[in-house]
Amino acid sequence: MVMEHLHPDNFGLWLQLLMLGLTFLGILHYRWYFGTRMKARKEGGKVEKTNLVTLNLFSGSNTIIWFIMPFLPQPRFMGLWHVAVYGDSVSWIGLCTSIVGVGIVLFSALWFIRVQTENLTVTKEDYTAPSELLTQGGYKKIRHPITVTGGLLVMGFCLATGSYYTTILFPVWLVQLHILVLIEEKYALGPRFGDAFLKYKKAIPRYVSVLSVSMFSSGLSAMIADFLFVNILY
Repeated sequence: MVMEHLHPDNFGLWLQLLMLGLTFLGILHYRWYFGTRMKARKEGGKVEKTNLVTLNLFSGSNTIIWFIMPFLPQPRFMGLWHVAVYGDSVSWIGLCTSIVGVGIVLFSALWFIRVQTENLTVTKEDYTAPSELLTQGGYKKIRHPITVTGGLLVMGFCLATGSYYTTILFPVWLVQLHILVLIEEKYALGPRFGDAFLKYKKAIPRYVSVLSVSMFSSGLSAMIADFLFVNILY
């Protein structure tokens, strides 16, 4: 039963790769958006209020797509997905992996809501030019908690749904998140806050905290266990 739904799926693979390609367009738009608005401010031109809907549809499309990819057709580990969708029995390792994934999703979603609320209080007028450098609350331990929660949410969805192809592609998501962070620091935070940001940058790590490392480690351990069980041990 464990291998029943892990057969190759060419359609699912090509669909994943197509969606992956679209995520890079979102990153290019993010770079363009931040760059052009910084240039406009330097030249003294008018910078319109950020339309968050448009920003999320275009610049944030890579994030939206990654949240969708785990639910697209593809081979899956034998976890909670098969109980919900097929009514199948599950493997014990698949069940444990799914439970870890659901836990990561729920915890990260709550964390994300908190830090996003804090972030929107200072970026509601211009997302590329915060009115204040956030250093407290969710930003006291790591500089980019929204980025960390974004990575954790996709990891959690991969584990909860047992999505084989998206799990394999997951490292690409982490690289993309890092690129987005570099764009924000270069075109928004650095120019906007100067020495204050440099001081904050030296004192607080980008991503690493006890909480973030613990969450990623638990998810990574579940991923490795599933791969070993399905591909080697079973």
